[in-house]
Amino acid sequence: MRMGDIYPEHPVALDMDEVLDKNKRYVRSWLTVPIPDKENQVLTVEDVKRLMPFLIARGGVITDEHSYRPIGKLTEIPLEDGTILPIVEYRTDPRTGLDAPYVSWLCYGGPEYGDYKSDDIIWNDIKSGKRRGVSFGGNGWKKVVDFYTNNKGDPEVFVKIAGLEAHSIASCKIPMHP
Repeated sequence: MRMGDIYPEHPVALDMDEVLDKNKRYVRSWLTVPIPDKENQVLTVEDVKRLMPFLIARGGVITDEHSYRPIGKLTEIPLEDGTILPIVEYRTDPRTGLDAPYVSWLCYGGPEYGDYKSDDIIWNDIKSGKRRGVSFGGNGWKKVVDFYTNNKGDPEVFVKIAGLEAHSIASCKIPMHP
């Protein structure tokens, strides 16, 4: 299947963060989809699968808009029925038919995290939908130019980032896949 068979020239929005528990601040989010983003770069699911163990080993940090400020962490989510949602699962995005990573995380808040006012502001933005998703944060050491065919049958250029290192995931108001 060609990328252009699924996507028009501009990427579609990912689903908003899914709030699973308002009291415990558990959230699930789509991390990426294998299409060009606003900077015409592609992060593949294979890259995420390779990098996720390292990201988890480094603490699974969730930051505020790619800043230095941690606002959460990747975690398994225990449900009331006793099942446990994994930190990451690879599911089919219902709008695209493509596999994409769906991550589970905890947004900080409460006395055990210092009762920071900024945590509550971010949590309220997540619950209200002002923050629409998460974004991969890391370094890439090589850019590889490639082509795909858009939905009009025309070739378009995109950039695949190689030599990736995962550092964090960021909670964003407008992720790179708007």
